[in-house]
Amino acid sequence: MPGAFTPRMTAALEPRVEAVTESLLDAVTGREELDLVAELTYPRPVIVIAEQLGIPGDDRAMSRRWAESPLLDGRQTTSSASWWRPRWTVSG
Repeated sequence: MPGAFTPRMTAALEPRVEAVTESLLDAVTGREELDLVAELTYPRPVIVIAEQLGIPGDDRAMSRRWAESPLLDGRQTTSSASWWRPRWTVSG
């Protein structure tokens, strides 16, 4: 993805990143405890990147499973990852 993270492109994302941040913080407002990683620092970039890739909101949980999969760290092979069946495609 050449040019995907140029200063201009990342600056253009700023309003969306702020909106996602506000939404995530609104969801935890008034609570006494907060898991900052689980409820803000992990989902925020996942949401923004998934939107950029065209991944539907309903599939973000699946995306998280893929991102956290041992498959990605070399401990498994693709043949052992039978659960991995993408339901969406990314077009150029």
